[in-house]
Amino acid sequence: MAYAEVYLREKFIVQRVKITSINKPEIPGDIKNHWQKILNSIAEIFDVPSSLIMKITPKNIVVFLSSKSLNNPYEKGDQEKLTKGLYCETVIGEKQELLVVDALSNSYWKDNPDVELGMISYYGLPIFWPDEEIFGTICVLDHKKNKYSEKYKNLLIKFKEAIEKDLKYIMTISSLEKNANIDVLTGIYNRRKAIEILKNEMNRSMRGEPIFSIALIDLDKFKAVNDTYGHEAGDQLLKRVAKLFKQNIRIIDRFCRWGGDEFVLICPDTDSYGITKLLDKIRKELMDQSDYFYNIKFSYGIAFYKLNDQSYEELLLRADQRMYRFKESK
Repeated sequence: MAYAEVYLREKFIVQRVKITSINKPEIPGDIKNHWQKILNSIAEIFDVPSSLIMKITPKNIVVFLSSKSLNNPYEKGDQEKLTKGLYCETVIGEKQELLVVDALSNSYWKDNPDVELGMISYYGLPIFWPDEEIFGTICVLDHKKNKYSEKYKNLLIKFKEAIEKDLKYIMTISSLEKNANIDVLTGIYNRRKAIEILKNEMNRSMRGEPIFSIALIDLDKFKAVNDTYGHEAGDQLLKRVAKLFKQNIRIIDRFCRWGGDEFVLICPDTDSYGITKLLDKIRKELMDQSDYFYNIKFSYGIAFYKLNDQSYEELLLRADQRMYRFKESK
């Protein structure tokens, strides 16, 4: 979760609010283009210099998109620190609309930062993610007194609802994609995602960036666990292995289920010595955790990117061959 503090100018208080968390998906380009067209239309219909979509971050409020209209002082990417009492802070803190007809004649608003840009009237609405985290606001600003008729207010509400429907769609698609890449049993990436990561690492290394290493990992005598203790015990073992690897690898490493009792470990910017050291450490920890099964062990085969490699399959083949030599050497 992520939080921010906003200053409510009319109440003279600082309010803590829940905002877009780091696990939220990025806004795709086609959605941004759609929103940009909305803002351009709003500015034209309302006959105002500025219509904006603002995004709140833990420390700042950012112009996410700005209408391409005449005399608009706001540009995409502009930002202001929070707790200065901006119009949008009150919208976010109160989680409801704000109308300021004329800031110059309003003791609460006459010295707010937007007045310095000549924006003396404001109407804004909060934008929410489906889980009620606050994305930011959609708002219009004018350099003259403006009451914004009910017709215009209702129109802005419709645009806000359209944007929130887009956010719901983005989250739905992101969830579907995530589920398609996750192994249901262990909660780690599946073979499909592993192949995607391998392709990306290959492309990166072929551009001259640091090498990467992979390891194919196979649990020893896994079938005996299923046969002796049942498939539920085998499932618990797979989960235990996945958890132990996740606890030991770096944030940039990827541990994926390749299929059955086989896994693949992908370590960017790592040579064969580094990945071998890591695997031996985890192998020992896993053996130390043995309980009613037997001494839990795994075999592995390592391969690292070579300049003449043309595909990730070449690395997998080398790792697979070395894994079987490892098994045969016991």
